[in-house]
Amino acid sequence: MEGEKIFATLFLLFLISVPLNSCAIVFASENNVNVSFSIEEVISRRMSIRSFDLDKTVSSETVSTILWAAYGYSWQGRTVASISDFPIIIYVANQTGTYRFSSENQNLVLWKEGDYRDLASTYEAPVQLYLILDKDICSSISWGNAEAGFVIQNIYLISNGLNLGCVCQFPNRGLIDDGLELPSNEMTLYKIPIGYPATPYENYDNLTPVTPPSSQELPMIQDTTITIIDALDSFYQSTEWSETSLSSQQLSQILWAGYGYSYYADGTKTPIESHRTVPSAHAHYPLRIFVAEKSGVYRYNPEQHTLTKISSEDKRTEIAQNSGSSEMLSAPTVIVLAYEENTAAQYPPGGDETYTELGLVTQNIMLEGFVWGLTGNWDKVDNREGLKETLGISEPDIHPLSIIGIGNPSMYRFRTTWDEVTYTVEIESDLAIVDFDFNQLHKEISFNVISPIGESGDISVQIPNNLMDGNFSIRINGMELEESEYSIATNSNQNKIEIINVNESGFIEIQATKVIPEFSPIIIVPALGIFTAIVIISKNKLKNEEST
Repeated sequence: MEGEKIFATLFLLFLISVPLNSCAIVFASENNVNVSFSIEEVISRRMSIRSFDLDKTVSSETVSTILWAAYGYSWQGRTVASISDFPIIIYVANQTGTYRFSSENQNLVLWKEGDYRDLASTYEAPVQLYLILDKDICSSISWGNAEAGFVIQNIYLISNGLNLGCVCQFPNRGLIDDGLELPSNEMTLYKIPIGYPATPYENYDNLTPVTPPSSQELPMIQDTTITIIDALDSFYQSTEWSETSLSSQQLSQILWAGYGYSYYADGTKTPIESHRTVPSAHAHYPLRIFVAEKSGVYRYNPEQHTLTKISSEDKRTEIAQNSGSSEMLSAPTVIVLAYEENTAAQYPPGGDETYTELGLVTQNIMLEGFVWGLTGNWDKVDNREGLKETLGISEPDIHPLSIIGIGNPSMYRFRTTWDEVTYTVEIESDLAIVDFDFNQLHKEISFNVISPIGESGDISVQIPNNLMDGNFSIRINGMELEESEYSIATNSNQNKIEIINVNESGFIEIQATKVIPEFSPIIIVPALGIFTAIVIISKNKLKNEEST
């Protein structure tokens, strides 16, 4: 995958002391970091780890993977969503020094020599990450915490995928600011220790699979084949949506990912219980989730994984107007995140940690939505009281904070690399397109279509003709289409295939008679030369042996 190539180029010298003011970076020749868990598995396996194996080193290559996943670049944008032009800075501390991560250049620059891992810390770990807010980019500390939530959730997920552990700490910020000698425009938000979990959490053996959540309104959670690496590598924000409604499966997946319960039970708990898909400070979980579609407004109940209808009116336009974001007006589904006051709590919700939780939830919703063919964007709410009235919320202690617009994009772009050349296949459709694959051996591309019940749509596939060309055949769920059911237009650059009136979910295969060769001529010619040379050498050797 392209994402693996991105972070493979970042090989950090964590176990080697480097001179002050020099750059700690080496370009790796290969990457052995492997993540095999699906994104649903890492979301469900997520838990906070506070005890680490201090004798087990976290490799520099693994740290580079975490940093890329946390705040790097995908091929379509960034690995996180942002409304403040990405104001978070990551400092990385090990026993040799503290390094400042540059996401733009994918490198680390030494900030301070020496071991600064124990600043304001209660949990020892081989690596400590400090999440810092650049106040020149985002002056609001509250919304800066929300931006940090996106980064934190990615760190949780990628760490889990690597069988590492982490926990988000709300530290004494002043101690870290002073200890790292941060510039005046920077302030510490969070500290995250990272390492391999100690017993009984080693390799997450304490978790046992249980039945995934489901209800009458929301179908059972399903695993995709897409890993967290794959999802982050293609992640992007968008407000360009088709008008098609989300399917019940898509809605079920994103609500569960945002604030649901794991389908793994934790054997270290008495009684045995499941974790939530996101962490929450002091385990308050104060957020409340509302969903608006053309059929009405609903409240999500994570404990039962159900929806409660609170209005039969289409309130999406009013919700977008109250948020102050005209870009959300076209979203097929609008999700509102609110928090519920609890004045009796030791740490009442509504402060920095609640905003951080908002970021955690939003990142999960958008990531899970992406693997189910959706794109999204988010924004803060300008008129909170107006939005409460629009939603029909009567409880005085519930306060809307932000909204998420999500839906099927108007255009899908999939990338495949063959013989070190990248090709982009574009698919335009009102329906959701997922699980795209290019199979050179079978001379075909394939993908799944998700069609909401009662809705249909056309599919337009644009394939570079230097990837696939010739005569085409098309199958849906194994049945070959008649020529009257599709059309093909060809020019010097691409083949455009139009499939009309697709009215059911299914598996589509497009096969060609010509496909990009397995080896390019540039490679084949030297290979033939080498083969010829081997033959000549072998013949000469045979003659010499015969003459003796």
